[in-house]
Amino acid sequence: MRSRAEVGYVLELIRAGWNDCEIARETGIPRRTILDWRTGRTPDFDRVRTRLSQHARSCAVCDGDPLRLPQTAYTYLLGLYPGDGCIAAYPRDVYRLRIVCADAYPGLIRLCASVMAEVLPNKVGLSRKVGCTEVAAYSKH
Repeated sequence: MRSRAEVGYVLELIRAGWNDCEIARETGIPRRTILDWRTGRTPDFDRVRTRLSQHARSCAVCDGDPLRLPQTAYTYLLGLYPGDGCIAAYPRDVYRLRIVCADAYPGLIRLCASVMAEVLPNKVGLSRKVGCTEVAAYSKH
């Protein structure tokens, strides 16, 4: 995540007529990121701060009360995980839960995504593979 100052500096260089390669060399920021910012896809710093503060207030695990988690959804998700899922660690103490579901069972894919969204506070992503769909979400828990 880039700082507000970095985004501001890059936007100043864009207004000054610098091209993306020049800006990348000057700042060390990837050209693709600069292109995104040039076309208006800049980070919404206020939205991120609001979402994080709401999560910190409402997260059952952060509050030290994991029994507030939706027990039925959590139990179902726990049942799917051992055979078809895995948890991978990422930087900054973030984890990714992945469960792979066969495309022959579209109801299972929808239910898996639904319970994952109910249990985990972040967006659930679906990624189609050959003959299956990967349902995944990132979380600090």
